[in-house]
Amino acid sequence: MYKFALYLSLIIITLSHPTFSIAEIINVPDDFDTIQEGIDEAEDGDTVLVAPGEYVENINFSGKDITLLGDPEHPEDVLIDGNEDGNVVIFADGETEAAILNGFTIFNGYVEQDGAGILISRSSPKIMNCVIIGNRVRDYGGGVYAAGGAPTFSDCTITGNATDAQDDGSNYGGGMYVSGGILILEDCYIGDNISKYGVN
Repeated sequence: MYKFALYLSLIIITLSHPTFSIAEIINVPDDFDTIQEGIDEAEDGDTVLVAPGEYVENINFSGKDITLLGDPEHPEDVLIDGNEDGNVVIFADGETEAAILNGFTIFNGYVEQDGAGILISRSSPKIMNCVIIGNRVRDYGGGVYAAGGAPTFSDCTITGNATDAQDDGSNYGGGMYVSGGILILEDCYIGDNISKYGVN
């Protein structure tokens, strides 16, 4: 009787205080029309799986440690088009290395200040198997702007990005501009970007 009561108590405690959650897969566009809607629905540990296609939007991970997965083998088939209307992808709320962007083409972002393609601020995401191309900024980091944190770029191509020609000296890093923190590059190509100053 004592053992049965003990087992029953453990079952009740376990059910009322779960110690784990099951990661979910959210499909775009089957479950949600846009990538951002999928991100907004996701919780830490979830995967937002994006089908091939062109998505005209600007996305923000909003501090969530999730995986955004396109097609790592063919990133050109999953295109996020910023429509010249802001940063295409933003990590700016303390995302860790558990925030992953994998298998996308990041294209056609435009901002006045920083990181038209990808803006990273005090965060440490992993960017994998991505093509960052055709983004333009007035000041710093046409393709990528990274300030603080420890982001990792793996098997990425950063090309064909630009900073607008300005006379005030704020014209650095057509491909990538890094300010502080630690940047990790693994098997990436950065070239054929345009800026007045900095490495392209």
